[in-house]
Amino acid sequence: MKTWLIGILCIVAGCSSAPHEKKTERLLEVNLGFDPQTLDPRKSRRLNDRILITMLFDGLTRQDPRGFPACALADRIEVSEDRKTYVFHLKKAYWTNGDPVTSEDFVYAWKTALSPRFPCENAYQMYCIRNAKAVKSGEMPLEDLGVHALDPLSLQVDLEEPTPYFLELLTFPVFFPVHQSADVSGADFVSCGPFCLAEWKHNDSIKIVKNKTYWDQETVRLSGVHFCMVPEDTELKMFENKELDWAGSPMSTLPADAIADLKEQRILKDAPMLGTYFYRINTQSYPLSHPLIRRAFSLAVDRKAIVTHIIQGSQTPATGLVPAVMGVQQKPYFQDCHVEEARSLFAKALEELHLDKDNFPVLTILYSSTQRNHLVAQAIQQQWQDILGAKVALEGLESKVFFDRLKQKDYQIASGSWIADFNDPINFLEIFKYRMDSTNNTNWENGVYRDLLSISNQVAIPEKRKELFRQCEQILIEEMPIIPLYHMAMNYVQNEHLKGVVVSPLGNIDFKWAYLSID
Repeated sequence: MKTWLIGILCIVAGCSSAPHEKKTERLLEVNLGFDPQTLDPRKSRRLNDRILITMLFDGLTRQDPRGFPACALADRIEVSEDRKTYVFHLKKAYWTNGDPVTSEDFVYAWKTALSPRFPCENAYQMYCIRNAKAVKSGEMPLEDLGVHALDPLSLQVDLEEPTPYFLELLTFPVFFPVHQSADVSGADFVSCGPFCLAEWKHNDSIKIVKNKTYWDQETVRLSGVHFCMVPEDTELKMFENKELDWAGSPMSTLPADAIADLKEQRILKDAPMLGTYFYRINTQSYPLSHPLIRRAFSLAVDRKAIVTHIIQGSQTPATGLVPAVMGVQQKPYFQDCHVEEARSLFAKALEELHLDKDNFPVLTILYSSTQRNHLVAQAIQQQWQDILGAKVALEGLESKVFFDRLKQKDYQIASGSWIADFNDPINFLEIFKYRMDSTNNTNWENGVYRDLLSISNQVAIPEKRKELFRQCEQILIEEMPIIPLYHMAMNYVQNEHLKGVVVSPLGNIDFKWAYLSID
């Protein structure tokens, strides 16, 4: 075994802000938007839930202020020569009930997440662990999972194959430990992160406070964070009234009609984001089951107009799923708003389906009811009417109902987005690898696409991996189970006295190093 040099990053992660700054003791005021579906790291899927969970828990690694995976609960990491076995030596850390965090807490959490009966929608993230996929599918027993507690402070993880982004993966909540006895008994909520849960008024507010048992508590300078749950238009008004310290990305979206004014005031901030907004298509829903229909509808979208006139931030039109900055797409896979080609493909598809524009069924766009989702849907509704003559209905739903419908595949066209869990193109492409994966929900699967992704895991040379990803993305765009719309960016405003907030391109926001200063 050779020792991984991540220990250097542990020092960086522990750095705090300038000591001479004064700070206030009041709670930070932030809008969470809506009630969390869960605070269980194994069950979280929505971005806002994950942000909150990351404040309440630590994993083996945590993104540091520079965006790199740094040691968190892991004190030292050893990696085998073949890069398939990791041994994590844990720090002396404690749960909020005073119990020590042990390697068994990780083994328990990961094995329950991978149990065939446990509802873990992000279990696929763990499939790099030896036998994890077979365990989740019930083909192998949990005992065969490549995770072992060598002693209370040593955890061994065996991988299926070298995984260059494994330490980044470990910053994701599904890899966090869970306190076994508290989980089994359903006792009070127990966590191990920079903050602990103080109060939860469902559909109203959540209060978290500094965790006095946290291993790195000296770094945490905030006394806590109070999260309200209000709509986006209310959020901005509260910020302007100095009732909130933050508004906008990544937890919510600033109202489109406010962007220009915020720019003029020079208070609008933006940051890069590895995320893509797209429409999912139920490929088993007639007539969207015909690939030419899907392609025609995609080519009939004017993405540039949507980004310029509706979004108005730093977003860019998307002609692929993987953000262009990740270097997979060398040139656009198709021309944005290619009206002539869209009409030609639509006419050909109508002929093959023995339909005409008059008896073409009304299609419905399903979306979570936010202002931005509604405005984008309205624009696309009009574009499809003008260019193809297609009648389109809009159906906006409360978030929970929307995701339930999506999970049941009870839709024709639905808004969607994906924000990277780790900085590698495979994270985008893998969400459509298997038809039955909870991240897919399009009823689409392609064997060649699936095989190319599997092969990419065995390729160490970056450019060769990108070429395989490029072939995958080409297949995805040709068959069009999704319609890419734009690559995301973060737009937000913040209290000028708020310092040290870490905003990640992965869509995460971390208040571990944050503080409020008064000049």
